[in-house]
Amino acid sequence: MYPDIDGRNSLEKEIEYFGSLMRQFPDRQVIYEGKPLMLIFIGAAQDPRFIDDPLWLKIRQFLESRPDITSQYTFREMAGYLDSQPDLWLNHGSPTGPVEVNPAYGFWSWVDRLNPTCTGSQFCPYFPSFNETGSGADSRVENFTVSIATAGQNGWGCPNSEAPPYCPDDALRYGEDRSYDTFHSFMTYARQFDPIFLIVHQFNEFVQPDEGWNANTDDDSEPANLWGFGALTTIRQQIASYRAAAQGRTPATQ
Repeated sequence: MYPDIDGRNSLEKEIEYFGSLMRQFPDRQVIYEGKPLMLIFIGAAQDPRFIDDPLWLKIRQFLESRPDITSQYTFREMAGYLDSQPDLWLNHGSPTGPVEVNPAYGFWSWVDRLNPTCTGSQFCPYFPSFNETGSGADSRVENFTVSIATAGQNGWGCPNSEAPPYCPDDALRYGEDRSYDTFHSFMTYARQFDPIFLIVHQFNEFVQPDEGWNANTDDDSEPANLWGFGALTTIRQQIASYRAAAQGRTPATQ
């Protein structure tokens, strides 16, 4: 957010760069609230009551000061692991299902944990987060993010756990029958919520998990076909089922 020698900060330059791509490839834009949608990944979403002037707040203040930019695009900020940040939730306490993010923050999830059977954590069980937009009869879940697998609070590997090499709060790629249990659980909630935006996290981060290559501790959609159990095939099947259940909903472009 600091100005460069030309007087513009990095965010401003990124918006200009991706905006030029949107204009070059208009069919790849997503129109939301009447304007092309831009997502800003902010990483950690600190509560301003405990962190002075967090980055996400600086970004919002900058955008508010630049109507020339906000008149062109709709912006949303994405953060990770909102499941473990109860200060950002609308309702505090031990959740029994997905948690709504406080509208004052409105962060979209980049990734959340989902493991309702885990033990040994202050924020356990884990459930993904969502936002609502509108009010009353016009309210609707705005966003929901699903994942192939999710690591626990201490990563994938816990040497002192009772079930090595996995942490007890991992949500692994495969169930006992090699089915994609974690992804299926996420998509069950997605069908219930029918969000305006359903985000699949993630395709390929080009890294190995901490313990070396192990598909159970890999949250990528790749490898695309492992021992005949392809993540892309599962994703296609689940998305087809999701769309069939959601026919008649209001398109996001409206």
